[in-house]
Amino acid sequence: APDGTGEIAVLETPGGVPRQVTRLGGLNTTPTWSPDGARLAFVGNQGGRSDIYVVQADGSNLLRLTAAGQNQRPDWGTASVDTLALSVLQQLAGSESRQRQGTLEADADDGRGTTTTTRIRFDLGAQAEPARLQRVTTTRGPRGVVVDEEIIVGDRAWRRQSDQPWQATPVAAGVQEQVRALAPPLDAAQQVTAEPVGSRVELRWRDAGGGEVTLLVDALGGLPIQLRQANTQTGESAVVRYTWGPPGAITPPLAP
Repeated sequence: APDGTGEIAVLETPGGVPRQVTRLGGLNTTPTWSPDGARLAFVGNQGGRSDIYVVQADGSNLLRLTAAGQNQRPDWGTASVDTLALSVLQQLAGSESRQRQGTLEADADDGRGTTTTTRIRFDLGAQAEPARLQRVTTTRGPRGVVVDEEIIVGDRAWRRQSDQPWQATPVAAGVQEQVRALAPPLDAAQQVTAEPVGSRVELRWRDAGGGEVTLLVDALGGLPIQLRQANTQTGESAVVRYTWGPPGAITPPLAP
């Protein structure tokens, strides 16, 4: 358009009527079809920023997949390498600085009759503030129910089981180590595919043991929302839900 704006339209048949796909405003360029022909990736220029977006062919499920403001060429790569999925993985890696506080809730089934529920509230600390963590793990199995609780403040830890008194103990696994144990296994992610789900993106891949991994990601913030892992051969499964932000007070159960 003369004013420097432009939307993307699809011409389904020669001589037909173009069907508008985008309604972002600004200048939208470089539309690129996904290998299955179901989605379009394009560059949206908004206020001097160029970011990559993906949209369904009918104009639904519009998602912005980058936030660098200097992206020029969307590329789906080959059918086996979804480079838009890689863009989301890059966002996840870049969002670690916003994953310093939160609550993690995990449910695991070992496929042999034992289930474990873990809830972790944590704050990795900043400057003079020590890292803090509160963990409650409930295990249900053939031997009954066991509840294990732990609080860590800096280099000090306290634990108890069920309704027993708190005891000061050495730090067996630190705050970062326990948080990383429930983080998405991105280092092992290969041949990842991406599918828009509303304002989110669902990533899928298989782990080294043949299990299916599904990760739901906030497409705009680049933060994980939910992780699912399942192995049909062993019967093992796990679900981790992520809530980011201040976890509330985490204080020692005993006087210093």
